[in-house]
Amino acid sequence: MTISRIALVGIVVVVIGPNPAEAQEVMWHRDYTEAVREAKAKGKPILLCFGTAECTWCKKLDATTFKDRKVVDTLNEQFVPVKIDANRFEALAESLGVQSFPTLILAAADGRILGRQLGYLNPEKMASFLTKARREAASEPPRPSTSPALAANNIIIQARADFDECRFLECLLRCDEMTTANPSHSVATEARQLTDRIVANPAAWGKVCKEINDHLDALYPDVKAQLQR
Repeated sequence: MTISRIALVGIVVVVIGPNPAEAQEVMWHRDYTEAVREAKAKGKPILLCFGTAECTWCKKLDATTFKDRKVVDTLNEQFVPVKIDANRFEALAESLGVQSFPTLILAAADGRILGRQLGYLNPEKMASFLTKARREAASEPPRPSTSPALAANNIIIQARADFDECRFLECLLRCDEMTTANPSHSVATEARQLTDRIVANPAAWGKVCKEINDHLDALYPDVKAQLQR
């Protein structure tokens, strides 16, 4: 089994329209950060469903299998389900080797990839897959296995969130971490672009300088005390 690490913080997912006649729905997560937190808090594995709006088999999966009560109950009770629009997150799909849709990826709460399933599954086969996946997730011990490429996706997503929330210093630190550790990664270019946008923006750069000065001021009493000993 190939074990790698995925932690994609801040992903917004697209759910294809539900059948109004069906009250039972999969509780797809729209925020990957919250999904990871829930998975860690509840000890549940994460089930990532990659698809596209134009994917015929993805639509069929939504209209049939993901309406089946047994499948819905299993996903909602035993997994943290996340649906990802691969058109919006091409770098992520590429990093995970997702080339066809739908693709299901099972990940442990700590981000290790435990398995995958390609293509459409009817309700019976999906239920079987989920049962097997849950068993594997429960039996698979944590392993110190980190994929630099996948870790970079996590960092850039967090960096985007920091930038959008005007946490510019944190954004710069994350971008520097990623470009230093993974300079050839496909999203390293975006990290450099975020850095350039902050440096070129007087207000943003001024905020960064202020935060650095505030940190230094906070450290000064401790440093002074150490020097006086």
